[in-house]
Amino acid sequence: MMVDQETLLRESDFVSLNCDLNPTSHHIMGPDEFRLMKPTAYFINTARGPLVDEPALIAALQNRQIAGAAIDVFEDEPLPKNSSLRSMTNVLLSPHNANSSPWHWKRIHKSTLAHLLEELQR
Repeated sequence: MMVDQETLLRESDFVSLNCDLNPTSHHIMGPDEFRLMKPTAYFINTARGPLVDEPALIAALQNRQIAGAAIDVFEDEPLPKNSSLRSMTNVLLSPHNANSSPWHWKRIHKSTLAHLLEELQR
């Protein structure tokens, strides 16, 4: 069922951003959006850092407006060493490189070589 953004934020247990960054999506999550979320809700951003007003997210976490966050993209990358997000116990941080494993690298290299050979044989 489709709902408007306000309903989605008010009723969701997990809010996950999965959109591109463009002029209309910059800071799509800010103070007003975090205030709409339930205090038991979790926020997830694996899309693009500037989609989120990071100081607003930090405030929402510190003020217990939301329960926690999982983030692997940041407004400033790499995440500054003095970022409050680094010391919060209700935040899970990871680098934006889920495909960076030896298995994935091997798969990517094989695919690249296969495409190159295919083109060379034309």
